[in-house]
Amino acid sequence: MVAPRTPGVYIEEFHFAATPIQGVPTSAAGFIAVTGRGALLGPLLSFADFEHLAIPNLGVNLPLAVRGFFENGGQALYISRIAPSDPLESGLAALDAQPISILCCPDDPTIPDAAASMAAHCANRKDRICILQSREPVIPVATHQPPVNSTYAAYYLALLGVTAISENVTDLESDQLNSRGIDLLRSFPAAGIKVWGARTTGEDSDWKYIPVRRLLIFIEQSVSQGIQWAVFEPNGPALWVAVSSSVQTFLASLWKLGAFQGASQQEAYFVRCDLTTMTQNDLDNGRLVCVVGAAPVRPAEFVIFQIAIWTQYPPNPPGK
Repeated sequence: MVAPRTPGVYIEEFHFAATPIQGVPTSAAGFIAVTGRGALLGPLLSFADFEHLAIPNLGVNLPLAVRGFFENGGQALYISRIAPSDPLESGLAALDAQPISILCCPDDPTIPDAAASMAAHCANRKDRICILQSREPVIPVATHQPPVNSTYAAYYLALLGVTAISENVTDLESDQLNSRGIDLLRSFPAAGIKVWGARTTGEDSDWKYIPVRRLLIFIEQSVSQGIQWAVFEPNGPALWVAVSSSVQTFLASLWKLGAFQGASQQEAYFVRCDLTTMTQNDLDNGRLVCVVGAAPVRPAEFVIFQIAIWTQYPPNPPGK
């Protein structure tokens, strides 16, 4: 604004530099490999990229996990390398700055406290989930429990290209294990080997499904990055409306894609950013508080058909 030269009332129009919220990437994974210390590898975009590295002492599990990642649709992979004597935390630290949404250590069953360390890492960051796997030999169903209780951890490792599994479980055993947060690989005569479970190891019923946890991570991280423009703007009604509008537009796009329950947007999500979400103390200390609620679509874990014997002849549909 040009400095006024005479006394009077002057009007200056301005706008917030709001930009649409863009979804953060969710297809990159980070592996911690016990191969000996080395520079961080990646992003690798194919199994061929991994093979071209020609790194010695890869062991058995890492190549299988990398191949499985790309065969299952993975798009980008980072590999943090540590020595057998190194703490797992050093491998986690190397992945801190990478845009990963899935974390795995193919050798985690052989590393003390690996599951707890990875789950804590993910829970503290809130931008990724870890995949844990069962150790060998096979653990009896009666005593098999997840190694950690966390809504940021899933316990199983699913790989395409597998020709056999270590143990065939019954439906009853599958029910018992799934109820504890253990996701199985099962073999079916007509369908082959399938992932049979999509649960986290957490006990909170709101967060027991992996897709729900990953969706909320996606929303939280996308909104967090997409609202950076609001920092240092005047914390008043105009900003609150702009922030609410930006978040609502983003959530509306997810609702249209089928991410939420509800026949209408009002049933699917809500956004509040006003004096009901902030106290005077918040305003005095520069805090803008926006409350977001969403009703994510949960997996169709139980597909139920209600079947009755229709005795009327000739058969007419009910209600006809």
